[in-house]
Amino acid sequence: MTPYVKYLQDGTLPDSNTEATRIKVSAPLYVLENGVLYRKSFNGPNLRCLAPQQALDVIKEMHEDLCAQHSDYRTVVSRIMRQGYYWQTIYRDTAEIIKACDACQRHGTVLPKQGRA
Repeated sequence: MTPYVKYLQDGTLPDSNTEATRIKVSAPLYVLENGVLYRKSFNGPNLRCLAPQQALDVIKEMHEDLCAQHSDYRTVVSRIMRQGYYWQTIYRDTAEIIKACDACQRHGTVLPKQGRA
């Protein structure tokens, strides 16, 4: 998030040419409001960008909380985005947390092995 915040605040780019190009190309997808970074959303309000620790807390709350149902990672990601949150590695982080969930591993759907009739 920091490179985007710096670029949107005062136009500062990283020293690496490839990183600077990546920031320039994807910066129009973000907006800075009152010092908070948001990602523009096509379907609703802007999505607040979260730091890594905040993101882990949100994933765990959406997946394991009292009203959660230990859903698939795509379902959890859509719930997170409907709540108005975003970070660049949202799909990867959510999939990793759900793969490590003990309850999901014990009680999840068992898929048949390939090649058997």
